[in-house]
Amino acid sequence: MRRRRIAAHGSGCRGCVLAAAVGLALLGTAHWAGADLLRCTGPDGRTVFTDDPAVCPGAAPYEPSGRVESVDPVEPAASGLENRLRAVERRRLADQAAAGEAKRWQQKKLEKQAELREVDARRGDLMQLITWCNRGGRVVTYDNAGIKQAMPCSDLRAELKELDVREASIREYLANTLPEECRRAGCQPGWIR
Repeated sequence: MRRRRIAAHGSGCRGCVLAAAVGLALLGTAHWAGADLLRCTGPDGRTVFTDDPAVCPGAAPYEPSGRVESVDPVEPAASGLENRLRAVERRRLADQAAAGEAKRWQQKKLEKQAELREVDARRGDLMQLITWCNRGGRVVTYDNAGIKQAMPCSDLRAELKELDVREASIREYLANTLPEECRRAGCQPGWIR
């Protein structure tokens, strides 16, 4: 009766599978026991242990000296998918860095444009005061303590001239200097438009 069960379950015999596994393991051990271990220095200066004579051509079989040799771990070669993923990540980081650089240059432009608006606003105020001076009126200002002070019209005209120079300087910077600085730093063409 026992024979019939084994015959019926012959392909699933646990003992047979175990015997085959042990046989393969012994065969593999016999292969390694008979193989010569070679030791040589690789092209990067590291010590290489191998059983492949193509890796260490002309090397004599390695005879252990009784001391422990250390071998640096070798990273496995990246697969094509891993390489593509790394390339995508590098591209994403580069795009992110370029976006940060673009924002930095755009911020410079925005700051100068805000400064130009302040100059224009102050010019408008000065023009009203100078118009009052031209009519023969007196210009009076108040200091922080609320005390009245007369403002000479000549000081107002001098301040207007300074604003003209400052405005011309800002416009020159926006039109020529900023684009040139950006170009020298490797800006993309649309970053400061």
